[in-house]
Amino acid sequence: KMHIFQCSCHFWVKLLHLFNMDFADYVIDHLEELVPGTYLLRLMPQSGDIFSFKPGQFCQIKNPLYIRPTEVHMFSIASSPSERKYLEFCIKVYGDWTTALSLLQKGAVLQVAGPLGHFVWDQAQTQVVFLAGGVGIAPFMSMLRVQKELKYEGTTRLLYGSRTLDSIAYESEIDTIMSSLKDGKVIHILSHLDETDLWRGYRGFITEEILHKEVDLTRHPTFYLCGPPIFVQLMREVLKKLEVAPEYIRFELFARPMNT
Repeated sequence: KMHIFQCSCHFWVKLLHLFNMDFADYVIDHLEELVPGTYLLRLMPQSGDIFSFKPGQFCQIKNPLYIRPTEVHMFSIASSPSERKYLEFCIKVYGDWTTALSLLQKGAVLQVAGPLGHFVWDQAQTQVVFLAGGVGIAPFMSMLRVQKELKYEGTTRLLYGSRTLDSIAYESEIDTIMSSLKDGKVIHILSHLDETDLWRGYRGFITEEILHKEVDLTRHPTFYLCGPPIFVQLMREVLKKLEVAPEYIRFELFARPMNT
């Protein structure tokens, strides 16, 4: 049975088997359903400070109340590194573990270890394109929040693939961030609409044609990809057809949970 981890690459899953991470107790400060089936989770350290991290990194989380309390799941951090009160995560309910998590109450304790990962936005880049599939939006929220704080003057394009309008997480905040940037734009692509739906934007999936229209490829932007394996695979194939050099592509995938 396939469970979802939000944005952890297979390299890190293998590597984490070799190291014992130090877990700290974090308390649920806020848990709400952002859009149907997707939850916003904010965790505060029970004691001490939040660890420092970079936009795009992820954490390991264990639920000591779960039937398998040592089972570890990885989730990208959605909050900005400048937010020192809590860590924020965007979690899709998919399987028993995330279902159990969604039913927890404020004050429940989870165990967190991190940060991990090299899927990090480079602030020196002046041209970036974020390709997000579903809850693959999580690390990009951290990156976008940092861009807003820094008053980033480069070019940012977010192509955000969702099923329907109702499934777009962070929609309002993303619009606010993009309007605050010098050259920021979000492009939504919806894959599961009815033929009678009045949506005037892109339908289906992110394609070569859409990227040609929405991205200035002559400026050699760096592409960041995050989402389910099939999404990342398709995006890599599209970028290969567009002759984007590998050094301009960074990606992370969903993977399986593990037991410590």
